[in-house]
Parts: sequence; C-alpha cells; structure tokens
Amino acid sequence: MINSVDWSQIQIAMSTARGWTELGIVAVCLGIAWLVDRRVWRVREDKTRPHRLVGSFARVVFPLTAMALLGVARAVMHRRGSPTFFIDIALPMMLALVAIRVVVYGLRRVFRNAAWLKTSERAVAFAIWGVLILHFTGVLPEIAGELDSIDIPLGKSDITLWSVLTSTFAVIATLIVTLWISGLVEQRVMKAAFDVNLRVVLSKVL
Repeated sequence: MINSVDWSQIQIAMSTARGWTELGIVAVCLGIAWLVDRRVWRVREDKTRPHRLVGSFARVVFPLTAMALLGVARAVMHRRGSPTFFIDIALPMMLALVAIRVVVYGLRRVFRNAAWLKTSERAVAFAIWGVLILHFTGVLPEIAGELDSIDIPLGKSDITLWSVLTSTFAVIATLIVTLWISGLVEQRVMKAAFDVNLRVVLSKVL
C-alpha cells in the first residue's frame, strides 16, 4: 500500500477519464468520512443525548473511515483491472493522520499540562508528514540504506544505526498505542455502574 510515487504518472493519470474518475472517488470517500466525523462530534457535543463514544476514538474517526472507504474502492478497482494511482497516495496520507492524532493523544495523556506540548504537537505532525513525503519521493529508502550500513559495536556483535532507530521507534509507538488503548478502557471503566473505589483501582491498574 505504501510505495514510492512515480510523480511523472500524475500527468498521465490526469489526461485520462479513468484518472479523473479515481480522483473523484477519492474526493467522495474523503467527503463521506468528513460527514461521518462531523456526525460523531455532534453526537458527542449534544449533552441531551446519551452516547458511548470516547474522545480518543472520536479523534481518529475521520482518517479511519476514509481508510476503510478507500480500501474498499481500491479492492473494487483492482478486481476490475483498473490502476489506483491517487488512492495509493491517499491511503498512506490517512494512515499518517491516524499516527499523528494517536501520538498527540499519547503526549497529552503523559504530559497533561506541559507548556511545550503545543509546539511538540506541531513537531510530531511535521515529522510524520516529512517521513511520508521522503518515502513518496523515494528518498527515505536511500537514507535507510545508508543508516543500515553504519555498524555500532555492541559486545561481540554489531548492530546498525538503522536498527537502533527502528527499535526506538517501535518502543515509543508501542507505549503511545498502549496509552491510547488504556485511555479508551479507562474512560469506560470510570463510567461503569459499580463502586467508585473499585473503578479508581481498575483505572490505575490499566
């Protein structure tokens, strides 16, 4: 799904009716996802109506809905033998948006009142979009290859700088996703209809 983009194909895609049709499909998928997102937030903001949607999940409704719709459209087009140039660009962009919103949510849970958090949120967004752009342009695989060639001696074995970076990213990503999931469950537990002390203990354990 996430491959480097041959930008020379844009002009070719835009010169055909099939390319414009695919671009329209992408626009429709994003439009439907936006409408679903607006609906979810209106339900959450309506205090007169009960709902079970937690804020952490509501933050990723738009990109997840868009990814689901784009994935279905991509599968249908592939079954018909049609290329999916614009959909293959839109899908990783939505995935990046999910990553940005989950990371920002994780930062807000860890550092609730930090003054530097707003600047860090922008840095996270720029970093993730930057990595995606580097991948689209084919630069990221070259950087990964160079970093993978740099050996770091560790005892009797060597590890590469690329493996250190990817392992660090994996640990951070795991921590953030864990915080996000625990936040979802904790909010549900705190709203459950049983003893307050037990709810507090369960939320701390989570």
